[in-house]
Amino acid sequence: EINRTTRLQFSLEDREVWSTEPDVERRYATRLLATQWNDDRRDNPFDPTRGLFVEARADYAGGFLSSSNEFVRAQAVWQGYRQLPERWVLAGRLRVGTIEPVGRGGAGVDSLIEGIPFEERFHVGGSNSIRGYEENDVGPHQTEETASGEQIVATGGLSVVLVNLEARFPLVWLLSGGVFLDAGNTWSDPREIKLRRFRDGLRSNEYDPRNVHYGLGAGL
Repeated sequence: EINRTTRLQFSLEDREVWSTEPDVERRYATRLLATQWNDDRRDNPFDPTRGLFVEARADYAGGFLSSSNEFVRAQAVWQGYRQLPERWVLAGRLRVGTIEPVGRGGAGVDSLIEGIPFEERFHVGGSNSIRGYEENDVGPHQTEETASGEQIVATGGLSVVLVNLEARFPLVWLLSGGVFLDAGNTWSDPREIKLRRFRDGLRSNEYDPRNVHYGLGAGL
C-alpha cells in the first residue's frame, strides 16, 4: 500500500495446464513474474458515480522460471466516471495491451501467436467487453477439425484495444438503465492497428476481422 488510493503488487504466478485441444501440448506450464500498479479514486468501487480508476500491469513468462513458453505482456486500463444532473452517470473505459513472444517461433504472424497459450492471449466480445457478440468471439479466427467436422473458432490476439462508453440513469428503487457504445478488437499483428480500422468498421459493407467491431444498445 503506497497510500490510501494507490497499490503496487509483485507476484509469481504458476499455471499448470492439461489440455484436450487438438494440436496443443497435452500438458504445459506457464510461470510468470507480474508487476501491477493501480490507483483507485472512485467514490464507490461497486457502484461508482465519480472518480477514476487506473491500472497498469507487466508480465514476463520466461525460461529461467521453467515456463513452457516465453513472452512479455503489457496492458493498461483507464476508467472514468462523471456525475451529471438528474443523477445520471457518464462512465468510460479504455483498455490497451500487447504481447511480445520471446525467442521462439518461425517466420510469420501465425507462428508468433501459436507460441502464446490460448488462455494468455487477449480476448474480447461478450457482456463485459463488446456487447452484442458472443463471449470472446471478436478478432482473428481459424478453422479447426473436430469430431463433427470443421469449426471456425476465435484465436484471440497479441494486441487489444477496447473502448466502452455508457450513460446510466436511475429508474426505480435499485433498478437503473443505461445506453452504451462499445468498440474494440484484438489483432494477431500489432501493425494492423490503424485509425482507418475504426472508420472501416462503421462504413465498410464487407466484413473484415481486422476492423474495429462495435456494439450499440441499451439495458437494465
